[in-house]
Amino acid sequence: MMHASGHIRPRKRKDGQKAFQLIAELPPDPVTGKRQRKYETIIGSKKDAEKALHKLLDELKNGEYIDRSDVTVEAWMPEWYELYIKGIVSPATQVSYKDNMRLYIFPLLGKARLQDLTPNQVQRFVNQLTKAAPKSGNPLSPKTVRNIFLNLSAALEKAEQLEMIRRNPCRQVVLPKSSRYVGAAYDEEEVEKLLLAAKGTDMELPLYIEICLGLRRGELLALRYSSINWEKNTIYIKESRVTVGNDVVVKEPKTRSGIRELIAPPHLMKMLREQRVWYLEQKLKTGADFIDSDLVVCQPNGRPYHPDTLTFKFKKLLKRNGLRDIRFHDLRHTNASMMIASGIDIKVAQQRLGHSDVTTTLNIYSHALKHANEAAAQTIDSLVFRKTANL
Repeated sequence: MMHASGHIRPRKRKDGQKAFQLIAELPPDPVTGKRQRKYETIIGSKKDAEKALHKLLDELKNGEYIDRSDVTVEAWMPEWYELYIKGIVSPATQVSYKDNMRLYIFPLLGKARLQDLTPNQVQRFVNQLTKAAPKSGNPLSPKTVRNIFLNLSAALEKAEQLEMIRRNPCRQVVLPKSSRYVGAAYDEEEVEKLLLAAKGTDMELPLYIEICLGLRRGELLALRYSSINWEKNTIYIKESRVTVGNDVVVKEPKTRSGIRELIAPPHLMKMLREQRVWYLEQKLKTGADFIDSDLVVCQPNGRPYHPDTLTFKFKKLLKRNGLRDIRFHDLRHTNASMMIASGIDIKVAQQRLGHSDVTTTLNIYSHALKHANEAAAQTIDSLVFRKTANL
């Protein structure tokens, strides 16, 4: 504990406002013997200055004092990003961090000094995002607000570790509650109608792959013939084509569980063999202009599809055939729901879907599990009571 004493003295300001300088006297430097002082200026009454001095002395005595700094949020966060984020997280995550700073954090908090930020100020920032974003004026979803907040909190947490601020003001903030999205899975009749509508089109194989394997869109677009074991009927999932800003990049899954080997249904393997023949024919036909991407789902010249193009083609197919509007990702939900409804072990479903743990599968597909639970009750009822019901 450091002994410290202090006093205040009035200061003149050009704008006429009352101001006082706080002077805290510290023990002499143990090496040089020179006097040590801390100075601060407070605008307000003498009572305000006395209160501020008392707080300053308490911080010094308790070892909680941090040298005053004018570093702002918009000055610190780019530096934090360059030192602790860039090159460490995935390219997609890097773009997300930069967008969150540019579009949301800097317009509302950029000019604030790090040391002046309070929990109430951060709470108002969070509340504002839920009502209207700075640029668009539209409210943001709870999930988006949470991601923006976590970026801000991570930067302030590092500032605390580096003793730039005394404590992270984000710790006391209450975030909006997220409502879990329930996938709009197709039932068996809708799946049949969808596949009939896609028959003979370039969407036929992608839809069969999705419904049979439940891949993520990026995994589907990154699937290569070299990842297929034709003898064992297995498909190795190890990459994903995703949008990063204005670019499309190929990256590994976020978690190790995303890398997986799937046993494919025999009929799907037959379709893949036929597609491989088509690919080689296109290569011969197109000649030097063919892009030998080795991709299963690609354009006639071998060029990869942009992820948004696949989604657009899917939406167009639904509208043209009067089918219920769902997201392309909901085909993955359809695959999962079909597995669960068929009584496939939840652990097997988890591994095929590439979830990091079974809890994720249980949480996302609780609605499908409820139906499976009801079916199980009916099955048990018929097994146990069919012979004893009339006794």
